[in-house]
Amino acid sequence: LIIEYQVALYAEQIKAQSQSLAKNLSERLVIPEQLGFDLQNDFSGFDTLLDTYRAESQDISHLYLLRNEKVLVSSISDEYQHAQAACGGPGALNNRNQFIVNCLPIDNSPYQILVQTPWAKVYGKIWNSSRNFLVLFIASALISNLFLNALLSIQRLGSRPEKRQKSRFQCAVEPHLALELVKPIFALGILTEAINLAFLPAYLESIFANSEWSVSSVFGIYFVCFAAILIPAGRWAEANKLKSMMWISLVISALALLGMAFTQDPLSIMVLRGLAGIGQGILFISVQSYLIEIERQSPDVSGPRQLVIGFNISTVSGAAIGALLMPMLGEKAVFILGSIIGLACAFYTV
Repeated sequence: LIIEYQVALYAEQIKAQSQSLAKNLSERLVIPEQLGFDLQNDFSGFDTLLDTYRAESQDISHLYLLRNEKVLVSSISDEYQHAQAACGGPGALNNRNQFIVNCLPIDNSPYQILVQTPWAKVYGKIWNSSRNFLVLFIASALISNLFLNALLSIQRLGSRPEKRQKSRFQCAVEPHLALELVKPIFALGILTEAINLAFLPAYLESIFANSEWSVSSVFGIYFVCFAAILIPAGRWAEANKLKSMMWISLVISALALLGMAFTQDPLSIMVLRGLAGIGQGILFISVQSYLIEIERQSPDVSGPRQLVIGFNISTVSGAAIGALLMPMLGEKAVFILGSIIGLACAFYTV
Protein backbone atom coordinates (compact mmCIF):
# COMPACT_ATOMS: atom_id res chain seq x y z
CA LEU A 1 0.00 0.00 0.00
CA ILE A 2 2.84 2.38 0.85
CA ILE A 3 4.56 1.72 -2.48
CA GLU A 4 1.26 2.10 -4.36
CA TYR A 5 0.70 5.43 -2.62
CA GLN A 6 4.23 6.55 -3.51
CA VAL A 7 3.66 5.64 -7.18
CA ALA A 8 0.38 7.58 -7.27
CA LEU A 9 1.91 10.58 -5.49
CA TYR A 10 4.95 10.75 -7.77
CA ALA A 11 2.79 10.25 -10.88
CA GLU A 12 0.59 13.18 -9.84
CA GLN A 13 3.68 15.29 -9.34
CA ILE A 14 4.91 14.48 -12.85
CA LYS A 15 1.47 15.15 -14.34
CA ALA A 16 1.37 18.57 -12.70
CA GLN A 17 4.90 19.30 -13.91
CA SER A 18 4.01 18.18 -17.44
CA GLN A 19 0.84 20.27 -17.46
CA SER A 20 2.74 23.35 -16.29
CA LEU A 21 5.46 22.87 -18.93
CA ALA A 22 2.97 22.29 -21.75
CA LYS A 23 0.89 25.29 -20.73
CA ASN A 24 3.93 27.57 -20.50
CA LEU A 25 5.22 26.47 -23.91
CA SER A 26 1.76 26.70 -25.49
CA GLU A 27 1.27 30.27 -24.22
CA ARG A 28 4.61 31.20 -25.70
CA LEU A 29 3.85 29.72 -29.13
CA VAL A 30 0.26 30.94 -29.38
CA ILE A 31 1.37 34.57 -29.78
CA PRO A 32 2.86 34.20 -33.30
CA GLU A 33 -0.18 32.10 -34.28
CA GLN A 34 -2.50 34.91 -33.19
CA LEU A 35 -0.40 37.38 -35.20
CA GLY A 36 -0.94 35.33 -38.34
CA PHE A 37 2.39 33.55 -38.59
CA ASP A 38 2.73 29.84 -39.24
CA LEU A 39 5.02 28.02 -36.83
CA GLN A 40 6.24 25.48 -39.37
CA ASN A 41 6.89 27.83 -42.31
CA ASP A 42 7.85 31.09 -40.64
CA PHE A 43 10.03 30.01 -37.71
CA SER A 44 13.00 27.78 -36.92
CA GLY A 45 15.00 26.80 -33.85
CA PHE A 46 12.20 24.84 -32.16
CA ASP A 47 14.58 21.95 -31.42
CA THR A 48 16.74 24.25 -29.27
CA LEU A 49 13.64 25.62 -27.57
CA LEU A 50 12.33 22.16 -26.70
CA ASP A 51 15.75 21.00 -25.51
CA THR A 52 15.93 23.98 -23.17
CA TYR A 53 12.50 23.28 -21.71
CA ARG A 54 13.21 19.60 -21.23
CA ALA A 55 16.60 20.27 -19.62
CA GLU A 56 14.88 22.39 -16.98
CA SER A 57 12.58 19.51 -16.03
CA GLN A 58 14.63 16.48 -15.00
CA ASP A 59 11.64 14.13 -14.89
CA ILE A 60 10.45 14.96 -18.42
CA SER A 61 12.02 12.72 -21.08
CA HIS A 62 9.82 13.41 -24.16
CA LEU A 63 8.74 16.78 -25.51
CA TYR A 64 7.13 17.18 -28.96
CA LEU A 65 5.68 19.87 -31.19
CA LEU A 66 2.99 18.21 -33.33
CA ARG A 67 0.96 19.35 -36.32
CA ASN A 68 -2.16 17.34 -37.03
CA GLU A 69 -0.79 14.43 -34.96
CA LYS A 70 2.52 14.42 -36.86
CA VAL A 71 5.81 15.23 -35.16
CA LEU A 72 7.49 18.40 -36.37
CA VAL A 73 10.14 18.78 -33.69
CA SER A 74 11.07 16.61 -30.71
CA SER A 75 13.38 16.59 -27.73
CA ILE A 76 13.86 13.10 -26.35
CA SER A 77 16.27 11.57 -23.83
CA ASP A 78 18.86 9.33 -25.46
CA GLU A 79 17.49 6.17 -23.85
CA TYR A 80 14.03 6.72 -25.36
CA GLN A 81 14.87 7.53 -28.98
CA HIS A 82 12.46 4.87 -30.31
CA ALA A 83 9.38 6.20 -28.52
CA GLN A 84 6.27 7.05 -30.55
CA ALA A 85 4.29 10.25 -30.17
CA ALA A 86 0.52 10.49 -30.48
CA CYS A 87 -2.18 12.63 -28.89
CA GLY A 88 -5.13 10.60 -30.14
CA GLY A 89 -6.12 7.32 -31.78
CA PRO A 90 -4.75 3.81 -31.11
CA GLY A 91 -1.22 5.13 -30.81
CA ALA A 92 -2.24 7.39 -27.94
CA LEU A 93 -3.88 4.47 -26.10
CA ASN A 94 -0.70 2.43 -26.41
CA ASN A 95 1.36 5.42 -25.27
CA ARG A 96 -0.73 5.89 -22.15
CA ASN A 97 0.09 2.33 -21.10
CA GLN A 98 3.80 3.16 -21.25
CA PHE A 99 3.91 6.89 -20.54
CA ILE A 100 2.34 9.61 -18.46
CA VAL A 101 0.93 11.70 -21.32
CA ASN A 102 -0.05 15.36 -21.39
CA CYS A 103 -1.21 16.78 -24.75
CA LEU A 104 -2.22 20.43 -25.03
CA PRO A 105 -3.43 22.16 -28.24
CA ILE A 106 -2.01 25.58 -29.12
CA ASP A 107 -5.17 27.71 -29.22
CA ASN A 108 -7.29 26.77 -32.27
CA SER A 109 -4.30 25.98 -34.48
CA PRO A 110 -3.42 22.51 -35.83
CA TYR A 111 -0.41 22.44 -33.50
CA GLN A 112 -0.15 20.58 -30.19
CA ILE A 113 2.41 20.31 -27.40
CA LEU A 114 2.94 16.72 -26.23
CA VAL A 115 4.77 15.88 -23.01
CA GLN A 116 5.53 12.26 -22.11
CA THR A 117 7.26 10.60 -19.18
CA PRO A 118 7.69 6.81 -19.11
CA TRP A 119 6.17 4.89 -16.22
CA ALA A 120 9.53 3.12 -15.97
CA LYS A 121 11.06 6.37 -14.69
CA VAL A 122 8.39 6.57 -11.99
CA TYR A 123 9.06 3.00 -10.91
CA GLY A 124 12.80 3.69 -10.97
CA LYS A 125 12.36 6.64 -8.60
CA ILE A 126 10.22 4.53 -6.27
CA TRP A 127 12.80 1.74 -6.34
CA ASN A 128 15.57 4.18 -5.41
CA SER A 129 13.48 5.47 -2.51
CA SER A 130 12.56 1.95 -1.38
CA ARG A 131 16.16 0.79 -1.74
CA ASN A 132 17.40 3.62 0.46
CA PHE A 133 14.77 2.76 3.06
CA LEU A 134 15.74 -0.92 2.87
CA VAL A 135 19.45 -0.14 3.33
CA LEU A 136 18.68 2.12 6.30
CA PHE A 137 16.39 -0.54 7.78
CA ILE A 138 19.01 -3.29 7.48
CA ALA A 139 21.76 -1.07 8.92
CA SER A 140 19.54 -0.08 11.84
CA ALA A 141 18.50 -3.70 12.39
CA LEU A 142 22.13 -4.85 12.60
CA ILE A 143 22.97 -2.23 15.21
CA SER A 144 19.71 -2.78 17.11
CA ASN A 145 20.40 -6.51 17.28
CA LEU A 146 23.61 -5.83 19.18
CA PHE A 147 21.77 -3.71 21.74
CA LEU A 148 18.96 -6.24 22.04
CA ASN A 149 21.45 -8.97 22.87
CA ALA A 150 23.10 -6.66 25.41
CA LEU A 151 19.77 -5.85 27.06
CA LEU A 152 18.88 -9.53 27.27
CA SER A 153 22.29 -10.21 28.80
CA ILE A 154 21.76 -7.49 31.40
CA GLN A 155 18.33 -8.94 32.18
CA ARG A 156 19.79 -12.40 32.67
CA LEU A 157 22.53 -10.93 34.83
CA GLY A 158 20.01 -9.15 37.03
CA SER A 159 17.98 -12.31 37.54
CA ARG A 160 20.95 -14.23 38.99
CA PRO A 161 21.43 -14.00 42.78
CA GLU A 162 25.15 -14.75 42.62
CA LYS A 163 27.77 -12.94 40.64
CA ARG A 164 31.18 -14.07 39.60
CA GLN A 165 34.31 -12.65 41.08
CA LYS A 166 35.64 -9.72 39.12
CA SER A 167 38.08 -10.87 36.51
CA ARG A 168 41.17 -9.12 35.23
CA PHE A 169 39.05 -7.34 32.67
CA GLN A 170 36.85 -5.67 35.29
CA CYS A 171 33.61 -7.47 34.55
CA ALA A 172 31.64 -9.33 37.21
CA VAL A 173 29.82 -11.53 34.70
CA GLU A 174 30.61 -14.69 32.84
CA PRO A 175 32.55 -14.37 29.56
CA HIS A 176 29.61 -14.93 27.22
CA LEU A 177 27.59 -12.17 28.90
CA ALA A 178 30.63 -9.90 28.93
CA LEU A 179 30.96 -10.46 25.19
CA GLU A 180 27.37 -9.36 24.58
CA LEU A 181 27.89 -6.28 26.75
CA VAL A 182 31.02 -5.12 24.93
CA LYS A 183 29.72 -5.66 21.38
CA PRO A 184 27.57 -2.47 21.30
CA ILE A 185 30.49 -0.40 22.61
CA PHE A 186 32.76 -1.47 19.78
CA ALA A 187 29.97 -1.30 17.18
CA LEU A 188 28.92 2.25 18.03
CA GLY A 189 32.51 3.35 18.49
CA ILE A 190 33.31 2.27 14.93
CA LEU A 191 29.98 3.63 13.63
CA THR A 192 30.82 7.03 15.12
CA GLU A 193 33.72 7.27 12.69
CA ALA A 194 32.17 5.32 9.80
CA ILE A 195 29.11 7.56 9.57
CA ASN A 196 31.13 10.12 7.58
CA LEU A 197 32.95 7.68 5.28
CA ALA A 198 30.58 8.08 2.34
CA PHE A 199 30.93 11.85 1.97
CA LEU A 200 34.12 12.80 3.81
CA PRO A 201 36.48 12.69 0.75
CA ALA A 202 34.23 14.98 -1.31
CA TYR A 203 33.66 17.25 1.70
CA LEU A 204 37.40 17.60 2.27
CA GLU A 205 38.01 18.23 -1.44
CA SER A 206 35.79 21.31 -1.27
CA ILE A 207 37.59 22.62 1.83
CA PHE A 208 41.16 21.87 0.71
CA ALA A 209 40.67 23.12 -2.87
CA ASN A 210 42.75 26.26 -2.24
CA SER A 211 44.91 24.90 0.58
CA GLU A 212 48.58 23.97 0.47
CA TRP A 213 47.61 20.69 2.08
CA SER A 214 46.08 17.83 0.15
CA VAL A 215 43.14 15.63 1.10
CA SER A 216 45.40 12.59 1.11
CA SER A 217 47.47 14.21 3.87
CA VAL A 218 44.36 14.34 6.07
CA PHE A 219 43.78 10.62 5.72
CA GLY A 220 47.52 10.04 6.13
CA ILE A 221 47.53 11.87 9.47
CA TYR A 222 44.53 9.84 10.62
CA PHE A 223 46.22 6.50 9.93
CA VAL A 224 49.62 7.62 11.25
CA CYS A 225 48.01 8.66 14.54
CA PHE A 226 46.00 5.44 14.59
CA ALA A 227 49.16 3.34 14.15
CA ALA A 228 51.28 5.46 16.53
CA ILE A 229 48.88 5.03 19.45
CA LEU A 230 48.63 1.23 19.17
CA ILE A 231 51.81 0.40 21.15
CA PRO A 232 51.19 2.96 23.96
CA ALA A 233 47.57 1.78 24.12
CA GLY A 234 48.78 -1.82 24.38
CA ARG A 235 50.97 -0.85 27.35
CA TRP A 236 48.02 0.95 28.88
CA ALA A 237 45.84 -2.12 28.42
CA GLU A 238 48.32 -4.16 30.45
CA ALA A 239 47.30 -2.06 33.44
CA ASN A 240 43.86 -3.72 33.08
CA LYS A 241 41.96 -0.42 32.91
CA LEU A 242 40.11 -1.42 29.77
CA LYS A 243 36.82 0.17 30.74
CA SER A 244 38.53 3.54 31.24
CA MET A 245 40.30 3.13 27.93
CA MET A 246 37.01 2.54 26.12
CA TRP A 247 35.43 5.56 27.75
CA ILE A 248 38.34 7.88 26.93
CA SER A 249 38.60 6.62 23.33
CA LEU A 250 34.90 7.21 22.69
CA VAL A 251 35.03 10.72 24.17
CA ILE A 252 38.07 11.61 22.02
CA SER A 253 36.40 10.27 18.85
CA ALA A 254 33.12 12.06 19.61
CA LEU A 255 34.78 15.41 20.34
CA ALA A 256 36.96 15.14 17.23
CA LEU A 257 33.86 14.54 15.11
CA LEU A 258 31.97 17.36 16.83
CA GLY A 259 34.82 19.72 15.99
CA MET A 260 34.49 18.82 12.32
CA ALA A 261 30.99 20.34 12.38
CA PHE A 262 32.23 23.76 13.50
CA THR A 263 35.40 24.40 11.54
CA GLN A 264 36.51 24.53 7.94
CA ASP A 265 40.08 25.51 8.67
CA PRO A 266 42.38 22.95 6.98
CA LEU A 267 44.92 22.87 9.83
CA SER A 268 42.21 22.43 12.46
CA ILE A 269 40.64 19.62 10.43
CA MET A 270 44.00 17.84 10.22
CA VAL A 271 44.38 18.07 14.02
CA LEU A 272 40.85 16.77 14.53
CA ARG A 273 41.39 13.86 12.16
CA GLY A 274 44.59 13.02 14.05
CA LEU A 275 42.61 12.97 17.31
CA ALA A 276 40.00 10.76 15.65
CA GLY A 277 42.74 8.31 14.67
CA ILE A 278 44.05 8.28 18.26
CA GLY A 279 40.54 7.66 19.61
CA GLN A 280 39.88 4.82 17.21
CA GLY A 281 43.29 3.26 17.93
CA ILE A 282 42.70 3.27 21.69
CA LEU A 283 39.21 1.82 21.17
CA PHE A 284 40.56 -0.96 18.96
CA ILE A 285 43.26 -2.00 21.45
CA SER A 286 40.96 -1.83 24.48
CA VAL A 287 38.25 -3.93 22.85
CA GLN A 288 40.81 -6.36 21.43
CA SER A 289 42.36 -6.82 24.89
CA TYR A 290 38.91 -7.29 26.38
CA LEU A 291 38.04 -9.98 23.82
CA ILE A 292 41.38 -11.75 24.29
CA GLU A 293 40.72 -11.94 28.02
CA ILE A 294 37.23 -13.29 27.37
CA GLU A 295 38.68 -15.89 25.01
CA ARG A 296 41.25 -16.85 27.63
CA GLN A 297 38.52 -17.58 30.15
CA SER A 298 36.18 -19.18 27.63
CA PRO A 299 38.07 -20.79 24.70
CA ASP A 300 34.88 -21.37 22.70
CA VAL A 301 34.57 -17.60 22.21
CA SER A 302 36.63 -16.38 19.24
CA GLY A 303 37.84 -12.89 20.07
CA PRO A 304 39.38 -12.01 16.65
CA ARG A 305 36.27 -13.29 14.90
CA GLN A 306 34.03 -11.05 17.01
CA LEU A 307 36.35 -8.13 16.34
CA VAL A 308 36.17 -8.58 12.56
CA ILE A 309 32.39 -9.11 12.54
CA GLY A 310 31.77 -6.05 14.71
CA PHE A 311 34.08 -3.88 12.61
CA ASN A 312 32.49 -4.92 9.30
CA ILE A 313 28.91 -4.54 10.54
CA SER A 314 29.57 -1.11 12.00
CA THR A 315 31.55 0.17 9.01
CA VAL A 316 28.93 -0.89 6.47
CA SER A 317 26.02 0.30 8.63
CA GLY A 318 27.64 3.62 9.47
CA ALA A 319 28.60 4.37 5.86
CA ALA A 320 25.09 3.50 4.64
CA ILE A 321 23.38 5.61 7.30
CA GLY A 322 25.69 8.56 6.69
CA ALA A 323 25.24 8.38 2.90
CA LEU A 324 21.47 8.48 3.29
CA LEU A 325 21.35 11.21 5.93
CA MET A 326 23.87 13.63 4.41
CA PRO A 327 21.70 14.79 1.45
CA MET A 328 18.81 15.43 3.84
CA LEU A 329 20.64 16.91 6.85
CA GLY A 330 23.96 18.15 5.48
CA GLU A 331 27.53 17.34 6.53
CA LYS A 332 27.44 19.41 9.71
CA ALA A 333 24.35 17.67 11.07
CA VAL A 334 25.81 14.23 10.33
CA PHE A 335 29.03 15.14 12.15
CA ILE A 336 26.98 16.26 15.16
CA LEU A 337 24.88 13.10 15.02
CA GLY A 338 28.02 10.97 14.97
CA SER A 339 29.42 12.79 17.99
CA ILE A 340 26.14 12.31 19.88
CA ILE A 341 26.27 8.58 19.14
CA GLY A 342 29.86 8.46 20.41
CA LEU A 343 29.04 10.33 23.63
CA ALA A 344 25.98 8.14 24.21
CA CYS A 345 28.17 5.08 23.79
CA ALA A 346 30.70 6.53 26.25
CA PHE A 347 27.87 6.96 28.74
CA TYR A 348 26.91 3.32 28.13
CA THR A 349 30.41 2.19 29.14
CA VAL A 350 30.00 3.86 32.52
